[in-house]
Amino acid sequence: MKILISTIFQDAGEATRALRMAGIIRRYAPVDKPVDIAFVSRGGGFNQLAEDSGFRIISAKPHITHANFHDEFHTAFGDLIGDLQVAKALLQGEIEVYKRESPDVIVNGFFPVSTIARRMACSSAIGISFLPLPLVRRFTQEVTRFPEESALSRLPESLQRAIMRCIPTKAKCANPALRHRTLARAAYEMGCSEKLDNIFDMLSSRCYLINDYSIFYDADSYGENVVFTGPLIPQTTESSISDPGVLKALSLSNHRKKVFCSLGSVGSKELLQEIVAMLNSPQGLDLGGVIRVPKETCDLAEAKRMLHNRHMYMTDSFLPARHLCRQVDAVICHGGQGTLQTAIQGGAPVIGVAMQPEQEINLQHLADFGAAIKISRRHWNAVNIGTAVDRVLSEPGFRIQSRKLELIAENTDTEKIIGTRFWKVAGDPKRVRQNLPAVDL
Repeated sequence: MKILISTIFQDAGEATRALRMAGIIRRYAPVDKPVDIAFVSRGGGFNQLAEDSGFRIISAKPHITHANFHDEFHTAFGDLIGDLQVAKALLQGEIEVYKRESPDVIVNGFFPVSTIARRMACSSAIGISFLPLPLVRRFTQEVTRFPEESALSRLPESLQRAIMRCIPTKAKCANPALRHRTLARAAYEMGCSEKLDNIFDMLSSRCYLINDYSIFYDADSYGENVVFTGPLIPQTTESSISDPGVLKALSLSNHRKKVFCSLGSVGSKELLQEIVAMLNSPQGLDLGGVIRVPKETCDLAEAKRMLHNRHMYMTDSFLPARHLCRQVDAVICHGGQGTLQTAIQGGAPVIGVAMQPEQEINLQHLADFGAAIKISRRHWNAVNIGTAVDRVLSEPGFRIQSRKLELIAENTDTEKIIGTRFWKVAGDPKRVRQNLPAVDL
């Protein structure tokens, strides 16, 4: 059986989830069914890792040259791909790969180019999506707040919920944030005859593997084609911390409360500066811990010049975050799914800021559960961060709820859920193709 996996392979979160997905598919494959698993890639640092893991790389056009794929895609609000010619080139490159390879199964992440190309060029292939959120129409009924880009997000949360309950599903699906009109136009101009009114249409698949915990959703209302698997974050064999600076910052001799700060590659220098300003304040000087500063966020030397708290250690190196989260009292971070799920597995409460709508939802789930405080970007400043840190460290409820989530994580067998469901859907491609209709949720 030939299986292609296609996502934005330049994005660390998407790439690492895709690599784990491939490993699970291979491990759970029936003994009598040889599989050929390949990644569709347009370049990037994860190609070698995939090949080292025994998977093929299939090069697709156009090659992505920018360090940040958003620059290449001209990403804008409501448009993953904001340039019509780029959208057409990506679709054409994907279509060429599918026609040449004739796969039995196409597995995609959050990359609607893949699902559209599958329907245009390889409609007989089974489509299986692994996604951070259940991106089907039913999901709109669970969204109870307006995105930060909307002026309505400034209303009290109770009023936002009341307004959202009154908006019909059809109107919610017309939300500009969901439309991705440039990609839809590219597909229509290239001959796609299916409706592509929003991201739900674009990502239409036979099965959706949602890499989040079912406790955050009304999971039973989604139907059997939507499966909540738990987190699909990379496994690491590193079980301890070796960096001397980190060890010193977290040592028992440092009796201060400890925090781990990481805004990831999607963070900005301005957001980091507010964290540092809080840590330099009289309140912050009572804290110790670790700050990870990715090169994409700020030059490490420049960041170190900002920091005057000698009890905090700053690095741009990779850290075993799950192990580190178990040794701190709180995590200050962005709302990326992998980052939050790592904090959950470490049992650490979170103070977070969202960089885009998906991250707002991720953080809100934790906040509603009582394991996090979400601060909007417009309110992200040293004073508000300090107030949130005080609450998380002084109110035991945050730690209690974080421990509950940690227990849920420990009892979720993500690999078994994914492996079993994948092969239930893909185990007999001919039977599935003939007997199962396309899913329209």
